[in-house]
Amino acid sequence: MYAMNPSDLDLFFAGDFLFLLLFGGVIATRSIIILKKHFYLSITSTIFITISLLIFDLNQPDSIRHIVISLSLIVLLTCINIESVKSLSKLTYGRSFLLPICFISFVSICLWLTMFFLIISFDSIDEIPYSMTQSILNFWLILKSFFLFLCLYFIDFIEEEEKQLFSVELIKNANNRTEQMSLACISLFKLPYPVFVISLEGNIEFSNAESMKILGIGDLDGKNINSMFLTIEPSSSTTSLASIQLADRSLRMFKIKFYSFDLNKSVKKVCCIERVDFNFTEFCNGIISKGNNTTSKILGILDHNFAIYRMSSQWTELLNPIDKFFHSGLIWDKLKILSKDQHEIVHLENSVAASSESLAWLNLRSGRSIKIKILKLYAPDFAHFYLFSADIVDEKLDPKKIHNYVTSHQYKTT
Repeated sequence: MYAMNPSDLDLFFAGDFLFLLLFGGVIATRSIIILKKHFYLSITSTIFITISLLIFDLNQPDSIRHIVISLSLIVLLTCINIESVKSLSKLTYGRSFLLPICFISFVSICLWLTMFFLIISFDSIDEIPYSMTQSILNFWLILKSFFLFLCLYFIDFIEEEEKQLFSVELIKNANNRTEQMSLACISLFKLPYPVFVISLEGNIEFSNAESMKILGIGDLDGKNINSMFLTIEPSSSTTSLASIQLADRSLRMFKIKFYSFDLNKSVKKVCCIERVDFNFTEFCNGIISKGNNTTSKILGILDHNFAIYRMSSQWTELLNPIDKFFHSGLIWDKLKILSKDQHEIVHLENSVAASSESLAWLNLRSGRSIKIKILKLYAPDFAHFYLFSADIVDEKLDPKKIHNYVTSHQYKTT
């Protein structure tokens, strides 16, 4: 067909047949295992059909050989066209490679269909006009050149496919990880045991529904346990005793167990909460310990008559030089010893009796200033007492601060 010599025809046809078989295989799949099997099958098929053509050459007219060749190429090109269309419909990449293949394979099918009907019409290829035969074969040579040229673009197609597969696998793994994290988060959130997770600095990064329910102060995420709890007193290396103030100023006490773990090179702690009976002595120890950890703040406990029950060490340093009985007595008497602002002390005494919280700024005789806050709290047995706190300022109070305080105080009392 490429020349009238049958041996030349068989040689060229065998090459075309093997090329189209291999090309169709890589279009259909990129699996190495499947392609290896396809390679051996392609060689076997090529040898088989070549031998079959030799048998046709000996026993049948030339038209039968040419019809078999045309039909074989039509079938192969049709398979390539179908696989290209399928890949084009389901893939979001490689259109610049697949579209030309679809077009060239379709044109090639039309070309060999034309040759097929010409052979049938003329009963033999030798009867077809020579110029027409050569034009068809030359056009097929051009189409084969395009197929070979597209093989170069196939390398880019493979690279793009690998990137796409990597992206798909990455997204799949990310979705799986996200689903696992979501499952773990939901499971932990629904866990019927109060837990929350904190950073090394004490910031709450996760809390489940049971922990919010048992603590009774709303959403915990973003809060710091050192400011959320009134006291956190370690009882062992992994447990602490903590107390919290509710909205109604009542107190609750909890036992917290800490479990550390590493996450992205940072240390996190899982805190398991267990409610325990309120212990006033432990609460006082926690308040005093908290006050002793800072040099600029005084913390203490007053009984229901405003008598001093316990005070942190800064109170001792502040009052010891001028009053040897700093550890007992009414708080008002001690404040009058420390400050000349008698009207401010009287206001503090009157306002705390009328409300649950009172604030005052006092200029001390020593030249310092303190901001005092007295807060009324209730133990679970409904006995009340007062939490005393004072922020110590080395310099005298700024007149602007006094004005702001007086203004806000007048607003509260009107």
